[in-house]
Amino acid sequence: MICIYQGSESLKNCCAVMNLSNPVEQTSYDVINNKLSLVMKEVVEEIMKRAAVEENSSSPGNLLMVSGDGTWKTRGHSSSIGVCTVIKAKTGKVLDREVLSSFCKGCDSYKRVKFGIKYKKMENNA
Repeated sequence: MICIYQGSESLKNCCAVMNLSNPVEQTSYDVINNKLSLVMKEVVEEIMKRAAVEENSSSPGNLLMVSGDGTWKTRGHSSSIGVCTVIKAKTGKVLDREVLSSFCKGCDSYKRVKFGIKYKKMENNA
């Protein structure tokens, strides 16, 4: 269920349909999900590092031909969250990726005057 991002409720429904006992409670599910997320992130980082080293060592003169691609969370230009990737042109291996947001909760919740040195400092640290 984690792989298809349906959450613990879908896991409970799936177990009920298959006449299995209830899975873990929400708090345990969240703990397991967070641990899996950390491990998957480490694995992805390592795979991208290896791909970058492999591509760099096989390229003459350390010149890489890459392609960039991106997507938004929602269709159209109204989404504030997107993902961009850098892909090796010949092999299609992902060399890097980044999740980007045009929204900053810290900046949005800042209630004081929105100019001056203190605001600039806070904005740059966000």
